Amino acid sequence: MNSDYSDSRLEHMNNHIKQLEKSISGYADIYCFFDRMSLGVSLTIFSGLDQGLQKQLLKDFKSLGMNFGVKNINDFIDKVFTLVAIRNCVMHCNSLEILVRYYNPATHKLRKNRNKKKYAKMINELSIEKQYAQI
Repeated sequence: MNSDYSDSRLEHMNNHIKQLEKSISGYADIYCFFDRMSLGVSLTIFSGLDQGLQKQLLKDFKSLGMNFGVKNINDFIDKVFTLVAIRNCVMHCNSLEILVRYYNPATHKLRKNRNKKKYAKMINELSIEKQYAQI
C-alpha cells in the first residue's frame, strides 16, 4: 500500500486497529461497537481506509454539511485531528489557551504561528456553533 504517512504513524495506527480487533468481541453487535468508538479511533480507521472510500465518505460528509468546509482528504483529516485535541482538552478541563500556545506543554515547546491560528480558528468556529445551539 502506498502511503503518505511516516512509519511511526503507520505503526501507531496499526496498534490502534489491533486493539480494536481485541475489543470487538466484547460487544453485543457491531452497532454498539461503533457507537462507543472515540473520535480519535474513528479518525484512525478513516485514515486507514482506501483513498477511494475516503473520497466517497468525504463527499457524503459534505452533502450533510459535516466536512468542515474542506475539499480534500488531508485537510479533512487535519481538521478532525484538531477537533480531537480540542475535545480532549475541554473534556479533561484543560486550558484551551495552553492548547493553542503549546505544542507540548511539558517541554514548553511552542506551536508555530500557523498552527496556533488553526487551533484558535476552530475553537472560534465551535464557539459560534455553541451559540446557535443555545438559541
